[in-house]
Amino acid sequence: MQTHFSIWAAISLIGAVQGVFLVVTLLLSAKKLKKASLMLVTLASILSFQMLDQFAITTGLWYSLYRIFFIPMPLVYMPLLWFYALFIINHQRGWKKQDWWHILPFVVAELILVIVYTNYRHSEHLFDHITAVNVWLAYGKGVHLMLYSAFILRLLNRHIWQKGILGLPHNNYLNIIWLRRTLWVAMGVFVVIYTLISLTYLRIIQVNVDLYLGLILSVFLYSVAYMAIRYPIIFMYEASEPYPQVSSSLASMPQSSVIGLGVDEHKEKYQTSPLTSAQKLHYKQLLLDHLEIHQAFTDNELTLKTLSEQMSVSAYHLSQVMNEELNKNFYELINHYRVEAVKASLANPQAHQTNLLSIAYDAGFNSKSSFNRIFKKSTGITPSEYRKKLTR
Repeated sequence: MQTHFSIWAAISLIGAVQGVFLVVTLLLSAKKLKKASLMLVTLASILSFQMLDQFAITTGLWYSLYRIFFIPMPLVYMPLLWFYALFIINHQRGWKKQDWWHILPFVVAELILVIVYTNYRHSEHLFDHITAVNVWLAYGKGVHLMLYSAFILRLLNRHIWQKGILGLPHNNYLNIIWLRRTLWVAMGVFVVIYTLISLTYLRIIQVNVDLYLGLILSVFLYSVAYMAIRYPIIFMYEASEPYPQVSSSLASMPQSSVIGLGVDEHKEKYQTSPLTSAQKLHYKQLLLDHLEIHQAFTDNELTLKTLSEQMSVSAYHLSQVMNEELNKNFYELINHYRVEAVKASLANPQAHQTNLLSIAYDAGFNSKSSFNRIFKKSTGITPSEYRKKLTR
């Protein structure tokens, strides 16, 4: 068989390698994968296999008649994402007998192909029958994807509505936002793809839709890989218990312990502020409650602007309260809570085997270097030394 290489083959090969790398990395990096992450590992494995097969067919390296039984594989994608959504919402949920019904469409499609292949395998019209079945399966897969996407989006939106943005753990929130965006993009892409399939079937245009399959699957795998690298805690570890409430020593901190600007400099900076002493005390309590109860500091992309929007307080007034009432600027205050959260986690005997970096990410730090630097500045010792000190 003559082989030929193209940009589409390259996309499929790169995507397949990316998928294999992602699966291996996740399996080797985590002592115990979350149930939700197992769904994604399974999906990435299936996608990688299909993309490798697509590469082989596109280049002409090999072709097997039995690959027709790969046609219904997309009917497995959405059930895996459905269970991924269920598990990120409730990581204590187990597998139930009725869950197996979700693979029924895949089983039915495979049975149809087996029947067609068995009846026509010696006929010269075998591929005509397979093509006809494939067209109807394509529409079925499209409906399947749209229905599952709608149900998953409804599930996620209902969960957000019930919990509220501030009531969601930050890692849970990242999962939900990532999955929602992925589903919207997938729905848009597949509307275009199935429109092209319909126009091709009606002989209005001639497009080899299979050539775009590698690109679509690659985009999804790159999306998963990005999230796994950007937020490894999402994929690699079981959801941790919420932090014990970080009791603030800031509320009673004397004004003499100002860090950074002096008291007089604070007064000069905010001398035109209309805030009264009572208002500042009120905002101070709101801020402490927001940080200690809602644990806003666990958002590793938190900014003063974002925090002020969450609290419906101007950033200027919030900064004034931090400086004058808590004696810290924004970054000092947020890092104080993050360090205290890490210390609280390390004091938990169940966390002794947990990776330090995962604890840091969970507390809101976004890099290993900043975590080590800030922790040592606060405690005088490194995180590893602090852990060893606790375990003596």
